[in-house]
Amino acid sequence: MMVHFEEGSTLTEIKDFAFQSCKKLREVSLSKTVKVIGEAFIYIYSYHTIYYGGSESDWDNITFDKGDYNMTYDNWMTYATIIYNS
Repeated sequence: MMVHFEEGSTLTEIKDFAFQSCKKLREVSLSKTVKVIGEAFIYIYSYHTIYYGGSESDWDNITFDKGDYNMTYDNWMTYATIIYNS
């Protein structure tokens, strides 16, 4: 399954539990307008690719809310390959 937020999207935040336990999630496409990612990808333990519309520097400026679970970023990113727009 792929989730795609098209370039030109005004999405700035992905809220907690947006994709909780989506076991078939394999690709996520995010525009560079995303500035905050909450615990959106909790319990995602499969390999996936993130296509990000910004640079690596832009990605580093995204705020990841680890919340009470402290699992979103650590576990989600363990299985992720990020492809940046150059």
